Amino acid sequence: MEELFVFLIQVVVYALLLNTGKVLVFLISLGRWRSARVLSKEHRWFPTAGALSHRIDGQRVVTETGLIGLGITFYVLLAIFLLYVAAR
Repeated sequence: MEELFVFLIQVVVYALLLNTGKVLVFLISLGRWRSARVLSKEHRWFPTAGALSHRIDGQRVVTETGLIGLGITFYVLLAIFLLYVAAR
């Protein structure tokens, strides 16, 4: 039962980081870039090992790895900001 609970927590955290990355890509690039379609097979078409982004038909596409990294970076910076504000 504990394994199922831990698995569900991992799925929720993964989805949260992925969707945070998608929103940030849209907001930062003002729609010029887009995120990779995770549920489609698009991320398998361009298997750039370890790449955070690549170009498809002239448009920059941020990969799933890049979205997760962006989500983690956002929450780390948010935590640092909140700790700084709380310390004052």
